Amino acid sequence: MTSTELFYGPDLAAIHADHHEALARTAADVLLPLMPSAGRVLDLGCGAGRLSLMLAADGHEVVGVDLSPALLSIAQRRVPSGRFKEGDILSADFGTVDAIAAIGEVVNYATATGGPSALETLFRRVRESLLLRGRFLFDCAGPNRHGQGECVWSEKPDSFVAMQASVRDDIITRKIVTFIRRGSGWEKSSELHRLRTYEPAEVCRMLEEAGFEVQRLSGYGEAQLPNGLHPFLATAVNLSGYLRERSDQTAAEYSKPSSW
Repeated sequence: MTSTELFYGPDLAAIHADHHEALARTAADVLLPLMPSAGRVLDLGCGAGRLSLMLAADGHEVVGVDLSPALLSIAQRRVPSGRFKEGDILSADFGTVDAIAAIGEVVNYATATGGPSALETLFRRVRESLLLRGRFLFDCAGPNRHGQGECVWSEKPDSFVAMQASVRDDIITRKIVTFIRRGSGWEKSSELHRLRTYEPAEVCRMLEEAGFEVQRLSGYGEAQLPNGLHPFLATAVNLSGYLRERSDQTAAEYSKPSSW
């Protein structure tokens, strides 16, 4: 199967789940100690559910959102107690939660078309969904994420994946080619991924304006992050603007929606 319209189709999803989840595992190690007992967590761009699995194993209620049906299928098998929804994080119903995670350049992918205004709107929606002192753990690719024409690859006994990046202004386009061993042969698939990069200082400003106290992390624990990938831990502290804009609503309307 060959396509340039897939986003984590079955082949790339399987490779990702089997070999490329270190970032989610280390992010979970950061978030877990910050969680209240039996908390509610929204996993944006949940992928194959590694972060959700670790949170659910610790007794938390998890909802995951992702664009890829193939990744969501893996996540649901891994975490039967979780609720996983196919959709765009820019329009998904967040509900009211104790913590939100977006690990693996999720915000860059989601705002590739909408740009800074879409990211500002996303941060406001995240803040509105978090309880006071709730945590938002995420990472964001900066302008130095890739060099022009940069190539990386990974080879395993049953798979091979290669990525070439092209950079134009603040947009990165990744051409990803995968080969999966099936029987005595190999099957090829390809995808094009687009993401928009942001300066870390710009991200901090947007978060603060949305009502967050911001901490720039050096990494997720002691794990070394890819070049140009910047992790953030934001704490919900200022809800006054949100309340003023919605003064006609009651506190009951901030409770968990029926979709949970």
